[in-house]
Amino acid sequence: MSATNSNAQSAAQSIDAHNLSFAPKPPTFTSKAEEREWLKFRLAQAFRIFGHLGYNEGVAGHITVRDPIQPDCFWVNPFGLHFSLIQPSDLLLVDVGPTGTYNSDSQAAILQNHGLLVATNTIEATVFFYIALERACQAQLLADAAAGGRGGRPLRIPDEEALKTSKTNGNMTAGWFQGLPEFQFLEAREGVTFAFNKGKDAKGDLKPSN
Repeated sequence: MSATNSNAQSAAQSIDAHNLSFAPKPPTFTSKAEEREWLKFRLAQAFRIFGHLGYNEGVAGHITVRDPIQPDCFWVNPFGLHFSLIQPSDLLLVDVGPTGTYNSDSQAAILQNHGLLVATNTIEATVFFYIALERACQAQLLADAAAGGRGGRPLRIPDEEALKTSKTNGNMTAGWFQGLPEFQFLEAREGVTFAFNKGKDAKGDLKPSN
């Protein structure tokens, strides 16, 4: 990671939720309609980032975001459309019944014979933590294979170091900030940034898809 001055570079080396005064802040909105349009724009970007990274698998996989106008509904990708092609207009608004969760204070889960799940409070943090978890799993598999080839076991990261790393990089603020470069790179490739259309979805009366 690089920075434009030494102060920012020094701060970036110890990012945590209490030390991000140098960093940009999440956007604010003048209306729920504007927030909805931004979330749809950002969600579609997240899909295209995942598509660029090769995270699509046939017609499987999804990313969702809760709707700010109808909080019992969420936006999701249509079934069967490649991640790299998804635009805001492709997203579907669907509803879901309430469900209980285990370990609801956690941010990720590894489902046996299925894959990874990540849940955060921003799309940017979701993208970052998913990429980080995917790479951590790859590193673990490589470490296991290398150690097994020598007839040994991988060296464990000390608990103190693991907890310190989690505190530094595992909070939502750090996740949001560290996810930003993926979106910056996408916008540089595509040349498209967010512009709010005040007349779009202004009434917030979209009907969930069946």
